[in-house]
Amino acid sequence: MLNDRKSLNDHSFSVTIRRAKMNDIMYIFRIELLSFKDPYPIELLKSLIIMSQDMFLVAEINGNLIGYVVSLIRRGYICHILSIAVHPNYRRRGIATKLMVSIEKEAKKHNAFLMRLEVRASNCAAINLYKKLGFSESYIIPKYYRDGESAIVMFKLLK
Repeated sequence: MLNDRKSLNDHSFSVTIRRAKMNDIMYIFRIELLSFKDPYPIELLKSLIIMSQDMFLVAEINGNLIGYVVSLIRRGYICHILSIAVHPNYRRRGIATKLMVSIEKEAKKHNAFLMRLEVRASNCAAINLYKKLGFSESYIIPKYYRDGESAIVMFKLLK
């Protein structure tokens, strides 16, 4: 997957965002395992590719899948971000921002006017990214995660 070591240090890379396909699943699952304490099982990720269709996006550089975002449209107007992750070698390069901007565009195509997500209370980098993108902290769900950590629920109104 990420065998192009030159591109790791090259900041002139071009990121492509596209819809996830079932043959992306092993790359998505690997990023999931590298990114989360309690990763989604591969079978759930497969189901999300089927259920989410155009709301499951991946990011590629030089043909290497390096990140993804998946959401569902709920109640006909809420874009619920279920997961977003970028391979550790490619973090802090704006890829998560590109994924979030792209999923917001897709949400608008589905007539969503609200975005929602949950984030670990300790994940300051993600919280800051979401705030930069216009999300606001709404409330806390105590002991949301398996390890007992709380989640902050964040929302963004779409224009």
